[in-house]
Amino acid sequence: MKIGALLAYLSAIGDAVDGKLSRLKCQKTVGGAILDTLAGRITDSAILIGYGFGLFKLTEKVDYVLLSSIAVASIFGWHYLRETYHNRAKSYKNF
Repeated sequence: MKIGALLAYLSAIGDAVDGKLSRLKCQKTVGGAILDTLAGRITDSAILIGYGFGLFKLTEKVDYVLLSSIAVASIFGWHYLRETYHNRAKSYKNF
């Protein structure tokens, strides 16, 4: 658990530094934004799945794996819906 927490912390620091550098150097790109978002979702998913399997290993209850899987699906679903809404809102502003 401690190693997972350390890796998540280091990932957050790396993400913050990367974003700050791209803004300071004025090198923001759409591809970079997409990669940043995707990396964030993968990190979130890995943390949730790790918690689910860690709790399963401690308790032998499959419920934790199921709940972590539902949480991961919810994260991707939420971000998909949010992006869809923002893209449609932008297209309506162009009228």
